[in-house]
Amino acid sequence: MEPTYLDEHFTAEYGVGPKQAARIERFQRASGLLRGTAPVAEVAARCGFADQAHLARDFRDLGGCSPTQWRQASRTFVQDSGVGA
Repeated sequence: MEPTYLDEHFTAEYGVGPKQAARIERFQRASGLLRGTAPVAEVAARCGFADQAHLARDFRDLGGCSPTQWRQASRTFVQDSGVGA
């Protein structure tokens, strides 16, 4: 399939195509919601992922870890790390 005029101009302006931009936006939204207490499956549904496995794949690809690991890392506080002690 050939890129459309809109695809070409979108990519030139933002550095990624529309589908990749949507993927990044979903990931960013989900990463914020994972700082809360909602179940991972609920976060996946609220952010437009097809299912929890889809969310997990994108987290591994874009974040380098699983959603659960992301959640645990986001809850780590500087005070808990022993830095400066």
